[in-house]
Amino acid sequence: MSAKSSSKPNINKPTQGQLDTFQNYSSYQDNASFVISHPKIREPEGLGVPIQEFWINPHVDNLLEGIGGLSIFITRHTFTEFGRTARHMRSNTGSEIKITLKEVYEKSKAIEERLSTVTTEGNVLESGGMVYLNAENNQQSQLRARKPVTIQMPPRLNPLLASMQIYQSRMSGQRVSWDLDKNTELQSDVWQNRETLSYAFQTVQLQWINCDRISPELRRAKRTQIRVLEPISPGTTITPIVQDRFSVLLPAVPTGDTYQISKAPLGAALTVVGIKTKAGQSFLAMQDCVVQENLELSLNFEPMTKDEIRKALDRLNNT
Repeated sequence: MSAKSSSKPNINKPTQGQLDTFQNYSSYQDNASFVISHPKIREPEGLGVPIQEFWINPHVDNLLEGIGGLSIFITRHTFTEFGRTARHMRSNTGSEIKITLKEVYEKSKAIEERLSTVTTEGNVLESGGMVYLNAENNQQSQLRARKPVTIQMPPRLNPLLASMQIYQSRMSGQRVSWDLDKNTELQSDVWQNRETLSYAFQTVQLQWINCDRISPELRRAKRTQIRVLEPISPGTTITPIVQDRFSVLLPAVPTGDTYQISKAPLGAALTVVGIKTKAGQSFLAMQDCVVQENLELSLNFEPMTKDEIRKALDRLNNT
């Protein structure tokens, strides 16, 4: 952790629609007092992306830099603890806040995290990146942001995809769907100090956040249902990926004694990925198909180590 301070007052605070912190990052460094933090990395027990943990002082401005290129600016006194602002937390080490971050920019990582890209209304999204944010105190009580947190997200493609918007997660068990955040404005800007294109936005909502657009081609496509003939098991995850699209992952929902893929676009080429764990052993299945009416699939699972599964999933990032 390093700090850069100045006797000058904090200026250029990011405002909705302007996001001066990122657009004028170099000048902000010269005119502001804040702490730059890098995370401690914790690997998940099973599949999943690295878990990044930052411990920050809530009484100062903080800039957090993730390992995947994400940057988060948190102004002082942002979080609420039991109805109190962070200003009223004790000004000692016990008042430090833990920020947990996950970054997902690739299909393979979205599969590992059991994510999909469909809204609660059934629209299919193309994801430009998904991030998980959580804030808690040292008693592990979850905190709420009372002021916007500013986020700069690196894109996967150059040029940037048009018509991108911010979606917030809605959890149902282990499954996630997405609701459009109508109060958050997304800007595509150049972060001048790094000469890199980025998506930039502000939000008070934590948990999973998705930078997406509704796929115009898939929105027009006729939809159907696919059955995956695999016994229902808590240790099984089925994820269909739309090939030749920008990170489109459909949900497969346990229904009766099979998994059902609803709203699959007719004529689309899919790769259906199955991952399951049984008696401590991991298994992977991957099958290509073209969506048609009344399609039923049977998956062939093969035993693999966690590293072997990750290598197999990485190949999907080029499809």
